Formats: sequence, structure tokens, C-alpha cells
Amino acid sequence: PDQWVPFGGREFYMTSAEMDWTIGRAFCQGLGADLASVHGAMANNFVMSLAAARTKLWLGGQRSTSDPNVWAWSDGSPLDYVNWYPGRPKDKAGDYCLQLGVNEALFPNDPTGWNDIPCSFRRSVVCGRATGTAVVTTTPTTTPTTTTTTTATPTCTPSSVTVIDDTNPAVKTRKLLY
Repeated sequence: PDQWVPFGGREFYMTSAEMDWTIGRAFCQGLGADLASVHGAMANNFVMSLAAARTKLWLGGQRSTSDPNVWAWSDGSPLDYVNWYPGRPKDKAGDYCLQLGVNEALFPNDPTGWNDIPCSFRRSVVCGRATGTAVVTTTPTTTPTTTTTTTATPTCTPSSVTVIDDTNPAVKTRKLLY
């Protein structure tokens, strides 16, 4: 939906663009978040419901490069829930990351399962963060001013500020214009 959607004390943002896992994580970090971690079946199903027709999403799970049996969330939270497809994760050499959803022809009984695939594959990205994370961004504009000698001096003033409003659940963002 390309907007923050609240769920269970957290909020999630799904991109419409596809990117590899590393670029996706950097994208989420630029929003003051990380790739999403899920901590239960309800959260897993909620995140998948954001996808609509897109069925392959990056979550923040990544396999340890030193031990192929160890997985961790990129946000540092505990890996206290798993929903691997049968036979997954695979014990293969390489850089593997956690994909939510897969081709339904392969796993028709559970479109919300997890698969381990190379991190270089391009997928839609789901970012997650705690509700109440304030992110304020400004967009500077340059306004020239003239002096009596007609020398232009640029000044930088914000043209808009986006504020995350966590006090009113009906209004998640407000745009203030200067």
C-alpha cells in the first residue's frame, strides 16, 4: 500500500518496487525502520495481507554466514516464531534471506509460508518499526533574496514537513506546508 499500516503495537510499510534484500534493508533504514520481523501467526498473516497480488516479499530474516542452521532478524529482535515451508530452510552454501510467500504452485496449501532464497533476488520489501517512531523529514527549497547591490543570497527554508501523528489513530500522517 506504500503507506504505514499499524498492527499490534508496530507499523508496517510495503514497497511496490522490488529490490534485493540489502538494498531493501537500506531503504527501510532510511525510513527509520528495518526489514520487518514477525513474531506470531497473526502478524505473519497480516503482513502477507498487505501484499495483495504480490506474493513474494522480503522480511528481515537472514541466515548466519558461519552456521547455516542459525537465522536472525535484522532488527535484533528474537526469532521466536517460524513458518518455514516443508523442507525449508535448505542447507545450502551461500547468502540466504527470508522470503514470505512463494509460488502457490509449489506450496498450494500455505501462501503465507517462508522460503530461504539468495539475498540477491529482487522482491517487494516490508519495513517494520514500533508504533510511535517519530520521523520528521524536511524538503529544503532555495529562495533567492536581493540586496541593494543586487547580489543573490540563497536561503534554505522547508517547503513541507511530514509528521507521524500517533495520538490520533485516524490520522497517521499530516503534511504541514510553509
